[in-house]
Amino acid sequence: MRRFVSACCVLLLAACGGGEAADDAAVIDEMPSVTLADFAGTWHITSTLDGSDPVESQLSGSETGMDWVITLADRDPIPAEVSIVGDSLVSQTGSFESVIRAGVMVSVRTASVLHDGMLSGNITAVYATDAGEEVVHGTTTGTRVEVQ
Repeated sequence: MRRFVSACCVLLLAACGGGEAADDAAVIDEMPSVTLADFAGTWHITSTLDGSDPVESQLSGSETGMDWVITLADRDPIPAEVSIVGDSLVSQTGSFESVIRAGVMVSVRTASVLHDGMLSGNITAVYATDAGEEVVHGTTTGTRVEVQ
């Protein structure tokens, strides 16, 4: 009798577990995968940090990921390292002088998703102040200007 009950339990567990794994695999297969090619081109970006006015910039780069830059008004282009994490384009700059806080160095990290041809996401600015690092969060949106 114990063998019969054990065999039934094993069969029941196998039957219940297999369907969920198959369902999970189907969901993963249905998720759209994005590449740098989906984001390549030139974007008009509006970024708003908490407590600050919006800042306009331009983000541009190709599907190779090696030439991405952020351009602010009257500034040289700022190189940005980009990668795809899940469904997001993640960019990270080195230090540059802040547009919002004159004379203060800042580095910026963004994570944006592509939805209906628009970029939207989050931005984190890390300021190098005399008192140490100050982290400020905000949002970013973008409209494609040119496709590469």
